[in-house]
Amino acid sequence: MLLFAVSLPVLMGVLIPPGLLLGSLFSDAFRREFSKGPMGLRSRGRKKHSVLCTKDLPNLEAYVKSLSSGAKRNIVKADEELTKHNIYMTSRINTPSHACRALPALMSVILSHESRAWGHGHWIQALLDTFVRWLCIACMVGFIDEYWIDGEEGCNRKLVSFSHTVIKGNTLRGMWFYQTSGHHKKGIWFHVIKVAVERAILLRPVVQHVDIGPSRAGTSISQLKDRFGFKSIDDWAQECEYSGAYVDDLQHALRINSHQ
Repeated sequence: MLLFAVSLPVLMGVLIPPGLLLGSLFSDAFRREFSKGPMGLRSRGRKKHSVLCTKDLPNLEAYVKSLSSGAKRNIVKADEELTKHNIYMTSRINTPSHACRALPALMSVILSHESRAWGHGHWIQALLDTFVRWLCIACMVGFIDEYWIDGEEGCNRKLVSFSHTVIKGNTLRGMWFYQTSGHHKKGIWFHVIKVAVERAILLRPVVQHVDIGPSRAGTSISQLKDRFGFKSIDDWAQECEYSGAYVDDLQHALRINSHQ
């Protein structure tokens, strides 16, 4: 029954046009409202968020200079590391149609990530989490950065990681980040951080903060975020202004801002 439940959306994605599968069920208005839940905007203050203020950063170099030597090296060499491993990034607007078309690739990455997080012997929890997280992404607004590798395992290209971002009000919110077990030490996360900060700076003064969400205090993830300038704060809902509109088309927003 469990395998059927997880396999069903895959089968539906093949047999039913993706636009009819979720796109026709969930309007843009629904997805904007739904997105507030995973972003933490319905339960503000319950968890600390890791936030970087980019308001006074004139460029990416200023951000890099503010970091410790190790973190600085990770950001400076982020592009080089991807090139070394033959990995490249593509960006697209997040839509239910794309989530359905790319369902096998996206779920494969999430499952690998969740299996590593849950550990050996917890494949049922990992499988259920994979489907729930894919469905959550499919129902949200924002945009997706996909990390592909060429020529591995005889494939022309293979999805090895992706991140999901939402911009609302004056904040760029890093949402979901997943990477396969075989590629989680190839510097992709550092590139995600670099891209997020760079975009926030390019979108000034509209965007003034990068919020990469909650992590339990004292954990290795929380400490890692702190190394890159993201401070874990209780009053993130006051620090970040989320009451403004969503940015639906990132590339359009970047083009418009560059001419102002």
